[in-house]
Amino acid sequence: MGSKVLIVGTTPDYVEWIRTLLKCEVFFITDLKARRNAVESCPAPVEEILCNLSDYKNAILALKEHIKHYNIEVAGITCFDCESMELASFIANELSLNFQSSSAVHNCRDKFISKAYWKEKQLFTPRIAKIEGFEQAEIFFQNIKGQVCVLKPSSGAGSELVFLCHNLAELRQAYEKASEGLKEKTGNMLYDSPAIKSSLILEEYISGTEYSCDFIIKDDGVKIIRLTEKIKFPGQIFGIIDGYKLINFISGISEKKLYDTLYKAASSVGLNNSICMIDFIVRDRNIFLIEIAPRPGGDCLPHLLEIATGQNILAVNIDLAKGKMPQLLDYKTIKPWIALRIFADRKGILSEIDVKELLKNPMVSKVNITSYKGKNIELPPKDYDSWVLGNIILKPDVADNSYSVAKKIIGLARIKID
Repeated sequence: MGSKVLIVGTTPDYVEWIRTLLKCEVFFITDLKARRNAVESCPAPVEEILCNLSDYKNAILALKEHIKHYNIEVAGITCFDCESMELASFIANELSLNFQSSSAVHNCRDKFISKAYWKEKQLFTPRIAKIEGFEQAEIFFQNIKGQVCVLKPSSGAGSELVFLCHNLAELRQAYEKASEGLKEKTGNMLYDSPAIKSSLILEEYISGTEYSCDFIIKDDGVKIIRLTEKIKFPGQIFGIIDGYKLINFISGISEKKLYDTLYKAASSVGLNNSICMIDFIVRDRNIFLIEIAPRPGGDCLPHLLEIATGQNILAVNIDLAKGKMPQLLDYKTIKPWIALRIFADRKGILSEIDVKELLKNPMVSKVNITSYKGKNIELPPKDYDSWVLGNIILKPDVADNSYSVAKKIIGLARIKID
């Protein structure tokens, strides 16, 4: 079957997107439960191995049998989902492939550990404590003199089980919800895998403008792929990001300071020869690091970057896995395109999602619907995924308008939930 890149543990929608883009160049190892619940068609047997990805030993045995049966030469390995990073590292070690070490992956997955490394390098990051009981949370809250703080899982992603606490009463309530939420996540590889067991952490809240960045780290430095400012509409649930705007500079932050910070942030946790995604907050001309992962940013970011640059970040990542350094645009030349997420406003069964009026709007370049009729919609904090229905890409000329204009555009989508 020739030479192919192995993609570990990604979701069926990404499988469909990647195989459409690069069908002959890749194959997948996918969690059996994810495929059972998918609306996308199954790839041919040669393209996908289905197994329980939380059982690393049997997953590797199934992979080796598949490679032998179909005579596949594995040209590289990559992963787009945090919960499968450890498995990808184990597979890479077993097959002598280039990937981030299990220790580097663990350093990124555990936000308490990554922040400890950053503090060692004298990088700015929120003060943090690991919480094993409410008494420890109370002590930390008192030590930061009652400042606003954030309670969250050490290995989570996005805004799930993340709570903003202004006082001890809110902190106690958040602790009870988060503790119960983690119990319910037992067996969920994002929080509970053979390599990591998530705990609760508490960190000081850093006010400021939030940013997200994809970059490549090599021995000699970093190359920025994209830089985005996070968009948050007033009244949104804490931690939920409404969208992203591509930018080419950050006010008050020199390019040298940005590059130096990105290099130290990645290298200090053991990353090299990798695409990295990093989130940070800028306050008082300082960069406060929040989290990092050895993968490109997900959600609507790949769609945004593809429209803005003509490049698919997933394909770029796969090239890198093959040892091929991709040719990238200078991020400073990228125009300020905007991606906005489409959310359901209530729970129920999605019966209609009509975007014809959206597509007629001259500011809209593309609409990506990721949901489907008949889907059961739940809202946070019960479910942080099902209420995301898709995203829209807005042309650069809307960037000079207020975000309220952008929000009105989203309202053109006709969504019916029964």
